[in-house]
Amino acid sequence: MLEQGLLIVVEGADGTGKSTQANLLQERLQKNGFQVIRGKHPNKETPFGQIVYRYLAGEFGPINTLPVELIFELYSLDRYSFKLEYEQALKDGKIILLDRYIESGIAYQGSLFQGKDKERFIQWMKEVESRMPQANAIIFLDLPSQVNEKLLKKKDEKGEDREYLKKSGKKKDIQEEQTDLQEKVRQSYLKMASEEQRFIMIDCVKKNFNDIKIRSIEEIHREIWEKIEGLINQQKLLKWKTV
Repeated sequence: MLEQGLLIVVEGADGTGKSTQANLLQERLQKNGFQVIRGKHPNKETPFGQIVYRYLAGEFGPINTLPVELIFELYSLDRYSFKLEYEQALKDGKIILLDRYIESGIAYQGSLFQGKDKERFIQWMKEVESRMPQANAIIFLDLPSQVNEKLLKKKDEKGEDREYLKKSGKKKDIQEEQTDLQEKVRQSYLKMASEEQRFIMIDCVKKNFNDIKIRSIEEIHREIWEKIEGLINQQKLLKWKTV
């Protein structure tokens, strides 16, 4: 057991394989004797998470129908529903492993603004989330937008994790439908990654001149594990804070 727990988040645009990599990392951590609390946001079990999924399914109209501030607050309330649970788990020396967390809000809702409005909105979002436990490490799965679009199409065909869309009959939610938004989200993540040491950048493709090939799930997992194991061994993640 760790002296104090760790909060590890897997982030990335839609279709980058976050859940797959989070599941593999959970299994590896547990095999190595760590107690892992696994979570995903928004959470379908909270009242606020349920509203978010209704929003994503388009029940309230297109993406710009409701104020962005309201949508962000719903996401944030979903996260705050777990504040006490996460704080206790960290005190108990457990590892919290999340598929999406605070940085998702900054990347997605922040990308709906531009210029100084965007800067002010992001600062406000960070202040709202400042009383939540902050991530020790943020694994960012990066994929070029054109590759990501192909993966989203395959995801539609397989029907993975699409329960919330059944009522609407759609194959994509209102965020996934916005191709230009996906690239803005990616750029937001890249900007955060360049500014914060907590980010662990994982390039999900191999590039050889004009040839782009997606790396295997196993290869990506091995890189994630090497970096997480190294950070744990070096005890660089043993402190967590609530700002």
